[in-house]
Amino acid sequence: MKKIGYFPPPSEKNSYTVRMRDLLGQFGDVTPISPKNWKDTIFAINKYDVIVFNWLENRCFGKDGKFKFLSFIISMLWFSIMRYSTKKIIYVRHNVYPHNILDGNKDLSVKIMNYFERKSSYTIVHSKSACSAGRIYIPHPLYDLRSVSAVNEIDDEKYFVCFGRIEKYKKLDELIKNWPLDKKLIITGSSDDKDYCFQLKTLATGKKIEIVDKFISDEEAYNLVSQAEYSILPSDSKSMIVSGSFFFSISAGTPVIAVKSDFYNSLNVYNGELILVNGIGDIGAVLQNLPKKQKIMSTEFTSQFSDDTIINSLRLIIK
Repeated sequence: MKKIGYFPPPSEKNSYTVRMRDLLGQFGDVTPISPKNWKDTIFAINKYDVIVFNWLENRCFGKDGKFKFLSFIISMLWFSIMRYSTKKIIYVRHNVYPHNILDGNKDLSVKIMNYFERKSSYTIVHSKSACSAGRIYIPHPLYDLRSVSAVNEIDDEKYFVCFGRIEKYKKLDELIKNWPLDKKLIITGSSDDKDYCFQLKTLATGKKIEIVDKFISDEEAYNLVSQAEYSILPSDSKSMIVSGSFFFSISAGTPVIAVKSDFYNSLNVYNGELILVNGIGDIGAVLQNLPKKQKIMSTEFTSQFSDDTIINSLRLIIK
């Protein structure tokens, strides 16, 4: 059995990390690692067989998108130390660059991420469209919602949902401006930008739009998303490689309306699981002529992201 280090430490606040830890557990013991515990590994050469890094570049920038020099130095030193503590490093590139980065720091963030790629044994991406030379495509996991409690009825009125962290790059303000008056929309997710949340609530005045700016558990999210008519994903950010909200939605059995991107264009759609529009302004027109909701995802669609498919793909690099 392999000894696998995993960063960041898996947390219920990020279901992806929990799912990937469980899948990697098919190959051995998965141990959370963090720069806070660097002393445990500084003298341990080849302590691990594999170390998996996610979002390490985010530590180099603040929530305000500004560069943090000290955090950058710590991250680089820790990454270098960990390279000598393992036989293989797997770097998961989730984004082209961090979502909320300041425009002036985008080039720097890309250089940092490219450095992590070059110094890693393998780079994983979760979208075929981002699988350029030297990268390996591993499907993004679906979320395991089998243990979630029974659904409680939310509302008799049909509604749409926009679920995930509330961030400016998702252009939720444009979604609200273009949202039709006769349709109900629930926007929910945690946020560090209270000013933006206030702006959204102001824009939503007079419309059938509810904004819940707080963290919600997987159980609450499933309860909300599974009963929605469709999940709305308005972001067309150039920073995005994949969308975690997309995978949560289809895991909950709810189809998605999204703005076209390389990622969405790369998916095989079989049963109306995904409807694409050219821009946020086109969502309103699509809502008026929707096909009947498909509550059950087709086997052909979900098999693209099955545990077996992911494990078989990982097996090629975790030998």
